[in-house]
Amino acid sequence: MSRLGQLATVSGLLFTAAASSQTIRFDSTWWRHSIHDEERTGFVLGYFDCPKAPKEAYGATSDDYVKYVYKYLGSSSKFDTVPPVLQQANFHIHPHPILSGGEEYPEKHGWLDGEWWGDETRGDVDDKTGYIEGYLACELGSANAPQTQRLVKELNLHFSSEKNQHDKIANVLEPMINRERRRN
Repeated sequence: MSRLGQLATVSGLLFTAAASSQTIRFDSTWWRHSIHDEERTGFVLGYFDCPKAPKEAYGATSDDYVKYVYKYLGSSSKFDTVPPVLQQANFHIHPHPILSGGEEYPEKHGWLDGEWWGDETRGDVDDKTGYIEGYLACELGSANAPQTQRLVKELNLHFSSEKNQHDKIANVLEPMINRERRRN
């Protein structure tokens, strides 16, 4: 490889490393252009699974919230990031009627456990990444890519054990986040 090619490669690696450690700005550009639908859904689920988040509108789905954010983020709204839009969403989303006979999850954190998370062999990581980003956006107010990926790997490891499949994601994640707080 030529000297110029080596320099370009090193410069590219340094730029990538710097960009990946920057704080994720949960703004309109990120929401509309930088992530996939599964990550958006995961973000909503993680955000509302955080103890600091407002209670979700009973009967509203993650799709309802995703659509609401698309509609109000950065438009004529005064909000330019996702968390405040989600905060106000409960006042405007009209929940669907709850059908009788369906599964109910009255306990804290509902159905968001190891069975939903899966393990490292489950192919789709976008919803896991989104869940962590949403939880961190609510709990800490920010996140960065290395931190998010580290937490995804740690949760994958935890949930790879059959005995941990019924652990609630937030209950496993909270001590990890406390460790992240001490790290910073």
